[in-house]
Amino acid sequence: STTPFQIASLGWEDDDLPLEHRFFWRQGSMAQGSDSTSAWKVLCSWSQDSSFSNILIGNIGTITGKAEVRDTLGSVSSAMTEADVVMPPEPPDEGVLLGALAAVVSDGDSFATLA
Repeated sequence: STTPFQIASLGWEDDDLPLEHRFFWRQGSMAQGSDSTSAWKVLCSWSQDSSFSNILIGNIGTITGKAEVRDTLGSVSSAMTEADVVMPPEPPDEGVLLGALAAVVSDGDSFATLA
């Protein structure tokens, strides 16, 4: 099963512009915690784009998303949220899956992930 997501990092304020954003995800809830960086899967590298879309998550269950924001001086802050990935009532047809894959490929980000 795959679920397309969009993740965004909005509302950050800083005097040392421009800001750069990068995004991660991992299996499990925020309450489960994980200080291990190996548990996080990189969705995209540092970019001035404050959102990232066409993410395909293949795991059923609770996932945690994380956004990191960096200013021009290198200071980094982060925020997390969680989502529940559920089985769709019926499997997506081949056209939907191929369209989702094509959208990921067209973004041209070598750090994009299909998990």
